[in-house]
Amino acid sequence: MAFIFMLSSIPKLPTFRAPFDVQTLAHVVFFAVLCFLAERALYYQHAYPSLRLNSLWAAFVLTCIYGILDEIHQLYVPGRWADIYDVVADSMGAAIAVAWLRTRFRGFRRPTEKEALPSLTQGD
Repeated sequence: MAFIFMLSSIPKLPTFRAPFDVQTLAHVVFFAVLCFLAERALYYQHAYPSLRLNSLWAAFVLTCIYGILDEIHQLYVPGRWADIYDVVADSMGAAIAVAWLRTRFRGFRRPTEKEALPSLTQGD
């Protein structure tokens, strides 16, 4: 998040000549990585069991909200502006990460509610 914030704070990013839109690709890639990292962080934490159970969807929502907040932040950076298409690219990156994680860990057993709440089951 700090890296994305730093990049979006730069008043004017250099432009590249390419047969595709480099900026949109960067949004997709950076937010896919952010969603992946957020999911891993939420899955391996133990303070909030409901977030652990729903780490994939929580990471997706968190990433999409951060994409919106990033565009609002850019409204206040000289030489930058907010663009709804950037929010769409951010959400697409998050969706790609969700799809990859679901495919990659399809055989991976997610914690059950009983496993996610060890403090409630210790007395059993």
